[in-house]
Amino acid sequence: AGAGRAGRGAPGAVGMARAALLSAALLAAGSGACSGGGEEARHQRALEIATSEARASLETFWAAHAAPAADEYDFRLKLRLDPPGEDAGAGLWVENVVRTEAALAGVAAASAGDVAEGEAVAFEEDDILDWSFVRGEKLLGHYTTRVMLPRLPSDQAAALKSVFGENP
Repeated sequence: AGAGRAGRGAPGAVGMARAALLSAALLAAGSGACSGGGEEARHQRALEIATSEARASLETFWAAHAAPAADEYDFRLKLRLDPPGEDAGAGLWVENVVRTEAALAGVAAASAGDVAEGEAVAFEEDDILDWSFVRGEKLLGHYTTRVMLPRLPSDQAAALKSVFGENP
């Protein structure tokens, strides 16, 4: 399983981008209060599209996770916290992902909702909203995070853009 590489330290720019991603995750939890009706509806629709794109390309994540190349590591999944149909941005990133025929599990990368950082989390494939891993010096996935870039401070958005790779 590819999860064994998740503990590897994130290099330079990728490590700094992880701090910005934490900010983005915190922002996502409160994204509903950020703007007015029409803009918020467009943002929620963009998050729904991003989630669909992430789920459609999930096999890319699973293939790399199962047999990671030497430069692929830090495999993470974003899970739904709220029931389907509610805020598409609300989620929990898990790391140290384990996939067996019987179950999926991971460890909360940060606190979200009533889940504490470091807490073990069991989930189903239908709970997956997004995925991420590092290939070389680039972050792949983060479909929903990319949608949230305009809501981040410009320096954080620029740091993330500089390390995002091209998605499948």
